[in-house]
Amino acid sequence: MIGFKMTDKKTRGFTLIELMMVAIIGILVAVALPAYSNFQAKAKVAAGLAEIAAAIKILPLRLPVQKSL
Repeated sequence: MIGFKMTDKKTRGFTLIELMMVAIIGILVAVALPAYSNFQAKAKVAAGLAEIAAAIKILPLRLPVQKSL
């Protein structure tokens, strides 16, 4: 075989280090995604509560205007 080196057969595939890195990254993603989703849900609840608090503060100011109509 012309141009074929004996080392080419040994360089095929992934090394153990590469496979371990992929596994570690996969584990980190599996742990991080539920935590991130929980963080997003808490942020949405906090934003909703802030909107409700703002509406309650404005309500007494708008109530006299609504009664006059």
